Amino acid sequence: MQEEYTIKDLERLTGIKAHTLRIWERRYALLKPGRTSTNRRRYDATELKRIINVSILNRSGIKISAIAALSDSEIESKVHDLLSGTSNADTEIGALIVAMLDTDADTIEEIFHKSVMVRGFENSFTELVFPFLTRVGVMWQTGTVDPGYEHFVSAFFRSKLIAALELLSPPDSGSKGKVLLFLPENEWHELPLLFYGYIARHVGYKTLYLGQATPLDSAVIIAERWNPDFVVTGLVTTFTGIDCCEFAGRIKSAFKDRRLLISGLLTNISDEELPPGVSKISSARELRTALSAT
Repeated sequence: MQEEYTIKDLERLTGIKAHTLRIWERRYALLKPGRTSTNRRRYDATELKRIINVSILNRSGIKISAIAALSDSEIESKVHDLLSGTSNADTEIGALIVAMLDTDADTIEEIFHKSVMVRGFENSFTELVFPFLTRVGVMWQTGTVDPGYEHFVSAFFRSKLIAALELLSPPDSGSKGKVLLFLPENEWHELPLLFYGYIARHVGYKTLYLGQATPLDSAVIIAERWNPDFVVTGLVTTFTGIDCCEFAGRIKSAFKDRRLLISGLLTNISDEELPPGVSKISSARELRTALSAT
């Protein structure tokens, strides 16, 4: 598949206004678009990667005229040097997008490893990984990137979460309680839930992770057997066909007296429509607060 992008796609993905991109194209020949049958500009993946790298250097203070004098390899080298000396999330996200389009797992590993050294594991997900994946999700939903790229980077970061979970010591007999985590049917985007499972384990709770696309009846059966103190669920996409308010009512009825924590799109439910005993969480900090409110 050959990816093609409009100038509006480039504007959305780089943060550089279309007007500015046209100036860079005319004055400095930084972009060399093709044309559709109706004479609209069309850009390929090479153009996208170049302009992301150009935007990274320009935001770092390098004049666009100086960047235009560089070859593609020199631009890439300067971006690599810049990444070695910065912890700016916007710069790193741009570099991650380029690495994703090149299916360059080594560079993604390098950027993530450096972030963990600077920010720590948890903050690397909240400040870098999830904002990056949100950008990728927009690219996928607007048809500007093949879903295979999203699967590639999601699988990479999923492996990091699983490895981190395996390094945590099992909760002892004096654990704070139990947390059951599941995603409803037709929801396959599990990274946020897996991250919440990591947080719950990290603060001393026993966790049981049912994961993706779990029928509600099955989650209820497991809950009756395992007897968790908290149940955590959420929605990431709008493609599940689930009505958020109706689903919140169903899980409240299904899990009765257990504390319910909902995330993602479910947090769009208004407080007035939220069933009693159901709390919304939108961050690791909010999850920690909710778990401590026993």
